[in-house]
Amino acid sequence: MANNRRTISACAGVIWGCLIGLPAFIFAESLSETSMFQPLLGAPLSDATLGLLYLLNGVLVAFVFEAVRRPRVIDVAIPLRRVTLFALLVGPPIFWLGEQIAALHEDLHLAPWAWLLGGGLIAFALARIHDLAAELTHHALSPGFRRARHRLAHAGHALRAARSTIEVERCLTGAPTEALHLASAALFRADDGSWPRCPSAPGWDEDSATRLTPEMQKALAMARPLRPHRLRTVADAPGFPRGLHAPVFCLPVCGGMAIALYGPHRSGADLNADERELLVRFANDATGPYARLEIATLRARVRALEAQPEQLGALS
Repeated sequence: MANNRRTISACAGVIWGCLIGLPAFIFAESLSETSMFQPLLGAPLSDATLGLLYLLNGVLVAFVFEAVRRPRVIDVAIPLRRVTLFALLVGPPIFWLGEQIAALHEDLHLAPWAWLLGGGLIAFALARIHDLAAELTHHALSPGFRRARHRLAHAGHALRAARSTIEVERCLTGAPTEALHLASAALFRADDGSWPRCPSAPGWDEDSATRLTPEMQKALAMARPLRPHRLRTVADAPGFPRGLHAPVFCLPVCGGMAIALYGPHRSGADLNADERELLVRFANDATGPYARLEIATLRARVRALEAQPEQLGALS
């Protein structure tokens, strides 16, 4: 099932790349080699415009490369929007600046390093504009992401009102699973050097480990300072769910008091950067309630231990 979903995701990326790249290449070749479109266009297109059409053919190469390189492919709409914005926001200014620089090169006698510095600054500014526009467009054209953010924000209120660590742990696994339609989620709590798995673990079956073994900790890179990071090699480690349910994102909670492991989407698509950031913020919302309830549990244990000598003395 997991291999089938990965194949479907990869094929979707290849198909979208072909739908964009091949027509652009054929249209550019027809314009440059024939005159069949001149009655419609009125005049031959410039070399810069033809270059933009040939540039769109690179979408095919990029999509095929991503589909083969990634073990899981993200939603094709995300790279499609990024490539389209790149072609619209970065492509025309670069070609226009190229023509202007070629015209001014003869009039302005500048050193080569000055042209290189100016070109670098312009490229940096265009890249920043493209990143900002891509982020805004992604948020505007992703109603699913907005719904997930709203659901996790609502779950954050439930976290602050939780009265036990079990409620917090259930919310840390259940809320992201429902909001982002994840295939799996699990939480492991630090307990005197061991890491037992919390009862609520969607996608983790009976064959999966109930505690983090040394091999699993090594696969999660727990020896280094704990920080949110993507997981690429846990699918082959024993103890983890297989296939679609294998975790792809490791997220420490409350400074390492617990570790949350999240799987990909149920469609097989990987978590993108915005979704991972959303999970990090949700875990940060759980830090205060989780620490407060853990401290309350420890205080209750201390009071119980302090009461034991008094009970023994009363019995004697």
